[in-house]
Amino acid sequence: MNNEAPAIPRDTLSDTQQNPNDAVVTRRTYGYVDWSVRPNREPDAPPTTFRFRCLTESEDSVPCGAESDESENFAVARDWTYGHMRAHPTHVSYAEVLVRPWVMWRLGPAR
Repeated sequence: MNNEAPAIPRDTLSDTQQNPNDAVVTRRTYGYVDWSVRPNREPDAPPTTFRFRCLTESEDSVPCGAESDESENFAVARDWTYGHMRAHPTHVSYAEVLVRPWVMWRLGPAR
């Protein structure tokens, strides 16, 4: 159940005014702020992880799709590709699946 009042165009309200469905709406003015997104390198950030996926397609153009386990160690994920190719000698195309945490940083007021 949503108890929020429906959006009413800002220019139609005074500072505090009843809206049509009897909810009291208070108008607030917020400044614009510049933001940046960048890799999260804080000590408590989630780790960057690696995984590899087989992209080799069968004769009917269906990708294999087999994947390594996710690992914080790139070499562990990469080494899976050698074992997969040993089991399937024609599977030679792979994609690296990288999960890197990012964070929004407030830079300050917009100019």
